[in-house]
Amino acid sequence: MGESNNKSPLEKIKERLFSIDLKSKVKLLVLVAVLVIIGVLYINYSNTDNNVSTLSNIDYGYYVSSLDYCDTMEQKLENVLSGLSGVGDVQVMVTLESSMELVFANTTEEKINNSTATNSYTVQITTPLIVETSNGQMPIVIKEVLPKVKGVLVVCSGVNNVSTKLDVIHAVQSLLDVKNSNIQVLFGK
Repeated sequence: MGESNNKSPLEKIKERLFSIDLKSKVKLLVLVAVLVIIGVLYINYSNTDNNVSTLSNIDYGYYVSSLDYCDTMEQKLENVLSGLSGVGDVQVMVTLESSMELVFANTTEEKINNSTATNSYTVQITTPLIVETSNGQMPIVIKEVLPKVKGVLVVCSGVNNVSTKLDVIHAVQSLLDVKNSNIQVLFGK
């Protein structure tokens, strides 16, 4: 028992490897091969050309944030609702389910790596298409997915009348495509 404690770590590893059955050795060999392939892929594709643009170094100044989008919707709603008869002063708060999503035009490149005669693999690399503008580099946006409205709170000074309150609910519902249950209209000062 004292002998096994005097062995070097390399001797212990060697001893364990020789005591493993053939099926487990094959599994271990496959695992090591997969790890080596992943390491090679990581090294190959992490050292790409520095001239290639990534989404992290692009100016998105043109695009509106979800917060700005929400503020604009609130202002427009306040303007429309204040024009309704009997509503009075209006304040609106809109909540969104998510943020705005931009869908970029991409290019896909396939790389085939024949590392050995028996092992080869194909890797698909997808990168956004970038155009040079006077403001710098910009991705090509093929679609803007606006966030869905989650709920609307309207505070009005004139909604003590049920008819006026229903008019406000119907206006918000038609403008923002929101269910009645997600619209609250309250009487304010």
